[in-house]
Amino acid sequence: MNGLNDGNLTHVNSHTQLAKTAHGVRILAKNLNRATIKLHMRSVMIITKARDNSLIYLTKELTEWLLEKNPHGSVYVDHHLENSKRFDAQGLINDLPSAKDRIKFWTKDLIRQHPDLFDLVITLGGDGTVLYCSTLFQKIVPPVLSFALGSLGFLTNFKFEDFRTVLSNALNFGVHTNLRMRFTCRRTISMGLYVGIIR
Repeated sequence: MNGLNDGNLTHVNSHTQLAKTAHGVRILAKNLNRATIKLHMRSVMIITKARDNSLIYLTKELTEWLLEKNPHGSVYVDHHLENSKRFDAQGLINDLPSAKDRIKFWTKDLIRQHPDLFDLVITLGGDGTVLYCSTLFQKIVPPVLSFALGSLGFLTNFKFEDFRTVLSNALNFGVHTNLRMRFTCRRTISMGLYVGIIR
């Protein structure tokens, strides 16, 4: 069987080999979960529903806080907010002149070309927003800190109203990660049977 380090792992010869590989991944994830990661938040990305008016104000509030607390860091928000009157990027710059070159706007192309640009991703929303984030980053995945708006979901660990405390603790003391495995499934028809293929 190919090793865990082999990027060309495309098949296994038996269920036993697959189980051993999965067990190895779980042990590795468990060991990594014990490590404290000290964040160097030079570039923070915020993901939310850019067309949801109520979320735009919360995104602005979070952006302003990050720019004030992290005076040398940049904050990337969805490019749809660049000309948004509700987000009012120019108003943020007027209130905090040092933010002029630190408010930036992300696009899918930017992420695809520079996935290693971001030191932290913050999601505002629900589990769907976290899953959307997962689709944006396919190989290099930065730490994702998810804030729930409303009831807590399976993937949204923190309440938005606590963001100042949570982010201050993350900046000062670091974070522990919880690695999540992703599977891609597709259906094919073979001899009249539907076969789920995990790749």
